[in-house]
Amino acid sequence: MQRLPLNGVWELRAAGEEECIPATVPGCVHTDLLAAGRIADPYYRDNELQLQWISETDWVYSRPFRVTEDLLARDCVMLRCEGLDTLATVRLNGQLVGTTDNMFRTWEFDVRRLLRVGENVIEVTFAAPAPYLRAKDAQRRLPAWSVGDHRSFDGGWLRKEPCSFG
Repeated sequence: MQRLPLNGVWELRAAGEEECIPATVPGCVHTDLLAAGRIADPYYRDNELQLQWISETDWVYSRPFRVTEDLLARDCVMLRCEGLDTLATVRLNGQLVGTTDNMFRTWEFDVRRLLRVGENVIEVTFAAPAPYLRAKDAQRRLPAWSVGDHRSFDGGWLRKEPCSFG
């Protein structure tokens, strides 16, 4: 078995935008935006309320990486994704690899057919959870229950960490 780690420095941008900022993987959009000076500290006073737009935005992480002939000579090349925050679409060299909908599991995809010798580009697009959850919540037949200062009644529709819901 041969490993090709893809953690480290990536680029982050809002979907549909051209401008990128440096990002760290593993990591999260909030810490990358904070490190780039794009947002105020979300833990200071009520800044969190001013940053709700982040969960309304689709985000794209991308990075180039190199593949050798030796790697492509293998029968199978698996891309292993751990901790993708829920609604993600993974692309390799512009081609769809797969989609995810559960941050608590590991996802593996055979990507050998999509790789090429030399430079390759991986891109992971995270769909905004808030619009997805509002659409799911509209299908609810029974009233919801929640507690907390910033109540969110729709967290049960996603396999996502509970702190995302107030």
